[in-house]
Amino acid sequence: MTRGARLAGWVGIGILAGTVLVLAIVMFVTRTQWGMERVRSFGLGWLEDRVAGEVRVGRISGGGLLRGAKLHDVSIIDPSGRPFVRLDSAEVSYNWRTLLGGEIVLEDVVLYSPEVYIEKLPGDTAWNFEYVFPDTTPGQETPGRTLILFQDARIVDGLAVVRMPIELEAPGDTLSVTWEEMASGFARV
Repeated sequence: MTRGARLAGWVGIGILAGTVLVLAIVMFVTRTQWGMERVRSFGLGWLEDRVAGEVRVGRISGGGLLRGAKLHDVSIIDPSGRPFVRLDSAEVSYNWRTLLGGEIVLEDVVLYSPEVYIEKLPGDTAWNFEYVFPDTTPGQETPGRTLILFQDARIVDGLAVVRMPIELEAPGDTLSVTWEEMASGFARV
């Protein structure tokens, strides 16, 4: 066997070993609880840079992160400490190639027992979602690109609550109003 043939054989073995090693690492990260925990930590760090308030995800499970995942005990608490979103769990599917391309396209999303609280409390000048997702592009004339795209989303046993200020001195309408007394006044629910 010539020296060139031996060198080519060793290069081929090296490439094959490198490919097997990369595949083993990908399988380890995407299919083990340790790997899912690393992805959860990375995702929470990414969200914390974009969300004002506290974001929590209890754990991630699933058959493998290359196809989708199930998030458990998810919540977003607004900067004032009030709940904004809570859900028991969420199943999401995605194409990992679009994630690597910088786009977040979530397909076949199922939210189990979500609770969403949209509030503009007495004395506030803005809605809570404006505090949770602050505009980081002041003065930008053209809208930025979509951050997250949901396709085929479904809600199971959901609750949405909207609270806004109300003045009880002048009801003015004939609608039945449910209201709560807050620290700074009354809120229509």
